[in-house]
Amino acid sequence: MINSKEYKGKDLENILLEISSELEIPTNEIIYQFYTENTLFSKNIIVKVYKSEDITEYLKSFITELIHNIGVEEVAIEVLGREKNIVFNIITNQNAVLIGKDGRNIDALQFYLKNVIYHQVGKEYNFLIDIENYKQKKQKKLLRLAHQLAEEVILTKEEVVIRNLNSYERRLVHQELSKSDLITTHSEGEGLGRYLVISPKERK
Repeated sequence: MINSKEYKGKDLENILLEISSELEIPTNEIIYQFYTENTLFSKNIIVKVYKSEDITEYLKSFITELIHNIGVEEVAIEVLGREKNIVFNIITNQNAVLIGKDGRNIDALQFYLKNVIYHQVGKEYNFLIDIENYKQKKQKKLLRLAHQLAEEVILTKEEVVIRNLNSYERRLVHQELSKSDLITTHSEGEGLGRYLVISPKERK
């Protein structure tokens, strides 16, 4: 279980302000869940607060044990800060097995761990799972491709399509190319068939 601290009061907003002052973080960055405690004479709100560093330590321990249980003995985990996400970069003696074809095993591990944390703290917690920087290298390669295709769109004035991207990768490309005044991006399609379109921006 992840370590937590409980606070009690009559008003949720005031409790969060107290927690914000104590932890020295904005109220919107507090990781918490709450419930109401009814007694014969009073009604209290109980807020259970989780610190980011405690979630990080829990995840490191959980990931290490999980990987040991599937037969991988040598495990090291680097915890890195990138943009708004914490990245758990896992290094083992069987990286290829953990990565899987096209990174599918990493994605499955990420999905599983997200659910584990959600059921513990009651809300989504932003973090990424990587295996020896596989995702970082893949992202750099994707962004290079996106810039090359954007240049092609600018020269030809014709839109291009990038397929086989997951929602996170599409969002990365959207964010990266949004800096350009000459092209625009949007997604089309449904489900697994969803794809990203890079189009020339119409001049006014």
